[in-house]
Amino acid sequence: MKKILAMLLALVMIFSLAACSKKEEAPAATPTAAATTAAKEETTANNTEAADISADISINTDELESLVTDTLDDIFGGLDVETETETAAPTSGKKKAELVISSAAELKSVENDILVAKYTGTAEQLVNEDDAYINDYGTTDIYLTWKGFNEDGSLDQIFGYLCLYYFYPDKESYEAGLAKVGSDLRGQNDECLYFTAITSMIDGDTWEECADYYRNGGDFRHPHFELVE
Repeated sequence: MKKILAMLLALVMIFSLAACSKKEEAPAATPTAAATTAAKEETTANNTEAADISADISINTDELESLVTDTLDDIFGGLDVETETETAAPTSGKKKAELVISSAAELKSVENDILVAKYTGTAEQLVNEDDAYINDYGTTDIYLTWKGFNEDGSLDQIFGYLCLYYFYPDKESYEAGLAKVGSDLRGQNDECLYFTAITSMIDGDTWEECADYYRNGGDFRHPHFELVE
């Protein structure tokens, strides 16, 4: 009988220990839930941080683009000067700086700054002698303008430009000349009745050397031109 009681007591203790063991395993679910919650919070935080970084990158990209644009404008903006006297935009991609005048009287040479020479030949000379480098567009009121010098008088190979002005006395002759110029057109001013056209470069390394050519009647590319001082 004592042995039976002892066996029963032993079984009770075993079952009690098993029950306690199961009860102690149950809380494991709580850490798992907590871990899941923590993981979700960490993921949310990471996503928020990533969004903030993305926003910063976007802002920085915009700032960089603006900086690059401003820098390019500072370098090349001088070639596209808008003026009140400009009444018609020049052809696409052409410089507009030569359209800042309202009449031929404003075209004068300035030492180490701009060289201006006026055509002094006849219409017959223009057609028979000069049209290899100076086209006949129905007028002899032609000015060669070279604005391409540094402060010391040396040639400015980057921002300089050379062009021919063709002036007309009336709208009819202006429109006839404009119809002939074609792809050589650089820009036009319909109100002041003139346009500019491309032309060949001249020899010379300084303003003074170039001016000497036109003090003596022009170079071989532009004969019958005289310096306007």
